[in-house]
Amino acid sequence: MRLAVVNPNTSEPSTRAFVALAEAAASPETIVTGATGPFGVNLMRRPAELAIGVHAMLEAVAEHIDDHDAVIVAAFGDYGAAEAADLFRKPVMTLADAVFSAIRLARCRYSILAPAPPFTTLLGKLPAAYGVEDGFIGIHAVQAAPPDLDYAESARAALDTLLAADDPGAVVLVGPPLSAIADSLRDASAVPLLEGVTCAVRLCEAVLSLGLGGPWPGAPASSATTVSGLAPPLARLLSR
Repeated sequence: MRLAVVNPNTSEPSTRAFVALAEAAASPETIVTGATGPFGVNLMRRPAELAIGVHAMLEAVAEHIDDHDAVIVAAFGDYGAAEAADLFRKPVMTLADAVFSAIRLARCRYSILAPAPPFTTLLGKLPAAYGVEDGFIGIHAVQAAPPDLDYAESARAALDTLLAADDPGAVVLVGPPLSAIADSLRDASAVPLLEGVTCAVRLCEAVLSLGLGGPWPGAPASSATTVSGLAPPLARLLSR
């Protein structure tokens, strides 16, 4: 099977880190490729930036989807995954989809570690949106802002504070800066740390192995909509 890991922001280093995490988690027969948003910001923090990221994701996926069985949107939130699946006729999964599905099945108490304080408001709305509010304890944030040189040390301190205060059954790591140091953080944790790319790869493999992969039948009827100003691959899909 072939998985496309699509980073909706513009950071190539983040894309490379996500692909490395996906390859480490994937089965030997799974092929992973990466794609980066062609426009937008390098790290999305505000609702408007997230909205731009959805458009960037759609354009990036449109360029790669024909050669892949499923798409992992390497971002933590909605990011238009349902709309993308309807357009591309194949499974599309965000990191939040994967992590919260695992939490829901395990029925465990959990906390969230955010990459920086500005993310806490956005992340605080997600447990209810994904139906996992019952086990949600709270959010803690790394106080250093990436890419500070002491970011890894600050992240370990934040994790220690979280574990002592919340006593969770699991901790959800959110954001490229924390994904990049997930392995070192696991060495300092007595409870499971859920990193989104790893969860998404394993869940995508399970979904595809059940025969739920694309391309799905029943594509929408040809549209009479006139498309302008979009990258050609996305424009073709919208006009089919």
